Amino acid sequence: MKIYICSILILCSFFAKAHEYRLQTRRITVEDGLPNDFVYQTMQDRDGFMWVATNYGYCRFDGYEAEIYYEQVDKKRKSARYNSVTAILQDQAGKLWIIYNHFAAWQTASNTMMIEIFDPLSKEALSFDQYFGQEAPFAMTEVILVSGINEHKLRLVTTQGEVY
Repeated sequence: MKIYICSILILCSFFAKAHEYRLQTRRITVEDGLPNDFVYQTMQDRDGFMWVATNYGYCRFDGYEAEIYYEQVDKKRKSARYNSVTAILQDQAGKLWIIYNHFAAWQTASNTMMIEIFDPLSKEALSFDQYFGQEAPFAMTEVILVSGINEHKLRLVTTQGEVY
């Protein structure tokens, strides 16, 4: 009987503790400042900001407002090289790797992956080639996959099968 009562007390204390950690969620939409409702990915950076990759650019959400980065028609852009941002990853230096899957209608129906490295502090973005210059052991056109291995570490795979 004592074991039965102890078991019940332990279970009750577990459920009481679990109740303390209830997650609060909130749906964020275009009305809240998202550039588009079609979201490819969300990512929380090491400073706690939420970054949202959408079909019309990307944004930083601080819990109250969204700061949008997208290609402007007049080419005086805030940041985004193309509008369709499919992923956002953060490296060890705190820079964000913005991955675009750019569809060019004037090409032969091909998709082209583009990478931009964005500094959240200066709010400056450079293309992969501008950021690395001649230091990269491969060209941007050779990259076929960019993924996060764990927190702040990235993996790049090239058409040659090389992994960086």
